Amino acid sequence: MGPWGRAILSIKVSGSDETSGAHTGRLEIGRRRIELPGRLLTSSEFRSGKAAKLAEPLESPLLIVGKLFTPDHLKAATSAEAAWQRFSASVAATARLMPGAARLFQPEFLSVEFEDVEPLRALLDLQHLLSFDAITVPYGEAPSSEDVLTAYDFARSWAKKRRIDAALLPVVPPQERREDAAALLAALVKRGADGIGLDLDGGFPYHTLRAVEALKERHPEFWIHAFQVPPKVRFGGRLATSEGIILPYFGVDTFSRWLRPPPPAPVVKDKINVFDPRGWGVFRWHEQEKEYGSKLTCRCPVCKGKDLDGFFEPDDRAVLDLAKVHDHLSMDAELALARKRIGDDGYAAAMADHKFARPFLERVSRPEAE
Repeated sequence: MGPWGRAILSIKVSGSDETSGAHTGRLEIGRRRIELPGRLLTSSEFRSGKAAKLAEPLESPLLIVGKLFTPDHLKAATSAEAAWQRFSASVAATARLMPGAARLFQPEFLSVEFEDVEPLRALLDLQHLLSFDAITVPYGEAPSSEDVLTAYDFARSWAKKRRIDAALLPVVPPQERREDAAALLAALVKRGADGIGLDLDGGFPYHTLRAVEALKERHPEFWIHAFQVPPKVRFGGRLATSEGIILPYFGVDTFSRWLRPPPPAPVVKDKINVFDPRGWGVFRWHEQEKEYGSKLTCRCPVCKGKDLDGFFEPDDRAVLDLAKVHDHLSMDAELALARKRIGDDGYAAAMADHKFARPFLERVSRPEAE
């Protein structure tokens, strides 16, 4: 604990990898310990677990508390008392979904720009008032590097005035150039940041991830969490590679599923992407059937005892909930196995052993990828 009783964040590295940026270790937030690399549970996934009526609820040492903001929603919530009370009550209810878990706030902005620091101040106050274990420092949908640094400087001043010693986690968007990403990360390290929340924004920012990898070689204790991770990698053409499972290759410590606005049309189950633990790929219903047939080898509570048609038998919404739960449990199990390879034959070797991670590994290993 810090001098004012709030949880302190730290990473203890136990193993590193010569063939990639991956490393093993433990993230500690107060009394909670998270094995690295790891996948963190989102509030959306937790709710899907409840809807799926699992025998046991999903568990995680840390819950990502997600909230979508439109411009009107943010303006009302941060300037009008009634809207603020409704908003804070909603976030508080979500934060209580998993008693005993650490909580990290993920505000996701839809066409939102901060015109001044007041929305930031309100979001910082909210996290402090609700006793979040680390405090994210956002600044709208697509902040510049200068915005990120200004927001972090403001948050440090805010924390000092309120005698708050919880870790501050600036939210960093992808950068166009690797040098720009490296400079921004270096500036945050110099300012004393404990880590960053890297907003992937549903993409695969290769050069920013390479900058992260280089930073982690020099500062392995610096926490890198990736928000907004999409199902598949979009890199060099169409790949079936799962994006989350390959992020440790670049030194990412933890990651979480993307938070998306409701689709304009109802979800259709044969369009739902599902993680493939056999090959570390991602497939829709009939793509998976074409690749593997109807047999499911996954032993997670969602898949156990079912074939492919049985998995997709419920209605569309139920299949989406089941897919979210399966993705979290099966990927978490694969990461636990892969952690044993780091420091031994390496994370790249684990990727090479999986059919749909292998093509990605071959592409990022080429000189032209640099």
